[in-house]
Amino acid sequence: MMIQEKFFDCDVEKAPLLQASSPRLMKYSDIPSTIETTDAVIPGDPLFNYLLESESNNHERFRDHSMRYFGMCIRVYSGVAWCVEDGRGFVAFEEHYKSRNGTEKILYGVSGIVSIIMQSLKSREKRKRGAELKKKMQNLLDTTLGKDKLKQMVELTTIAVHPKLQGKGYGTQLGKVVSAVADSKGRECFLFSSNVKANTVFYNNLRYEIIDTFTLGEDNPKWDKEPVTIALMVRKPSDGTGAFRH
Repeated sequence: MMIQEKFFDCDVEKAPLLQASSPRLMKYSDIPSTIETTDAVIPGDPLFNYLLESESNNHERFRDHSMRYFGMCIRVYSGVAWCVEDGRGFVAFEEHYKSRNGTEKILYGVSGIVSIIMQSLKSREKRKRGAELKKKMQNLLDTTLGKDKLKQMVELTTIAVHPKLQGKGYGTQLGKVVSAVADSKGRECFLFSSNVKANTVFYNNLRYEIIDTFTLGEDNPKWDKEPVTIALMVRKPSDGTGAFRH
């Protein structure tokens, strides 16, 4: 496949070679492991700590898992989810310049409706924090990138590796998949990093650079911790030699 050929040509230096499990397109059977992985990494993510600070009951956890499962099913169907170790490390992305086919439009439409219903079942405080995040993300995209440019980009939406598998280079290899997709089409990539202190160097090694930030919780009297910083990062396309187009 062209993606695989381009992927292994990407130049992210000093990443360990993965002999046991190299990235591949995710299958539906991998999705339960992605849910487990997400649950394992959430405690270390400042954003999720902010969004999920109040106690979650079993019903909320079931709804959250169901939404994540359905969302990942859509990405598997669309071919925009890759994994290692049968889903214990994974990445998902969105090509904003591509038109969705009829089935995808239906699936995303249903997902949007279900998401609205699920949001309505959350506590008032959780809804407030979720709305704050959504508004600030959209405002930053509109003012920094603009709607026209955004439609020409690749978005790295999710990347996660189970804590037991971290430090083996899996995250870098998964990130290179998205870089390869974008580079093959001459597209820029963007992402939101919610764990800026821990992850900036990782994303810098994938050639993402912070172009702007915003914070959450600074005006929330119920949040007694430091404001959560969210960084918008952009990666310019490579010409295949390690140099970037300007």
